This record gives sequence, structure tokens and C-alpha cells, in this order.
Amino acid sequence: MSLTLQIQDDITRAILDWGVAMTYRVVERQLNHETQQVTETFTDTSCSVLIESEERMPTQEAGGQTVDGAMRVVVSQDELPDDAPQLTDRVLIAGEQYDITAFEFDSITGLVSLHVVRR
Repeated sequence: MSLTLQIQDDITRAILDWGVAMTYRVVERQLNHETQQVTETFTDTSCSVLIESEERMPTQEAGGQTVDGAMRVVVSQDELPDDAPQLTDRVLIAGEQYDITAFEFDSITGLVSLHVVRR
């Protein structure tokens, strides 16, 4: 077995063992030009992710009384929709909704690291 296949197998096992449920939400926005209102439609996909890191920085908006909920999660590209990830999409983890602020794709492992922040 090649090293790449071993790495992919190890990561798959790690996600199965320690992964948490995530919903990947594709967001499509439509603008009504007459009313100037934006409506959103969602397409949800369930997948498992590893939480790579959580940043617990106090928010200025709340006077430091709450944290921003920024984190990085790792997901297999195979579990995401075909054209994902996009910065307009969102993820839902443990009942919280997060905006995607950046993402990185690793072609060797087939993993995507999503940088997200709580909405």
C-alpha cells in the first residue's frame, strides 16, 4: 500500500472515530429588484468532520463577554457537494451556524480545511 493510501485510510479512520456531525449548507441568494429584498434558499448535506482547532477570542462587540466561535474543521472533499466549498456557504455544528471565511484543499489526502466563524 502506498503512503498516500495509508494516510487517507488513517484520516478516514480518525474521522469515523473522533468526527462530529456537521451540516454543509449551500446558500443561494436571489434579489427581488422591485422590493430590494434578498431571499436565501438552502441545500444541506450531512457529513462528519474533525475539529482541528478552536479559537476562543473575546469579541469586542459584546464587550468581551462572549467568544467569536472561530475554528477550523477538516472534512473529506468526497463528502461535500461538487462545487463546494464556497465562501457564501455555511456550516452547522452542534446547533450553531458558522460562516466560511477561508478554506484550504490538500490534493494528496483529499481533505478540505474550513476556517469558520460563528454567525
